[in-house]
Amino acid sequence: MWQLATIEAMEGQAEAQAIAAWVKETCGVTIAQPQRVESFTHQTTHRTIEFVLWRARARRRKRDSDAAVWRKLDEVDDLPMSNPQRRAITMLKGSSKEMKK
Repeated sequence: MWQLATIEAMEGQAEAQAIAAWVKETCGVTIAQPQRVESFTHQTTHRTIEFVLWRARARRRKRDSDAAVWRKLDEVDDLPMSNPQRRAITMLKGSSKEMKK
């Protein structure tokens, strides 16, 4: 299944700087200052998972590789994804419209 770039936990770090460093190291993408968008909780049968959504513009990125394939939010509907990933994409699309106003 496909998913957005995901960090499982970043306890004790300055979030925006830690996200930018993680994205560069893991995905090979240099991003502008990440901005927190929204959060939501997803309940499974045995866990409660908190999702915190961030967005940033890519300043420079490597071409697609085995580790990552980059698509615009409007170009992911054909990919198999979990319900929380779909919810996150819907929220990010909404925040994108708000940012353009």
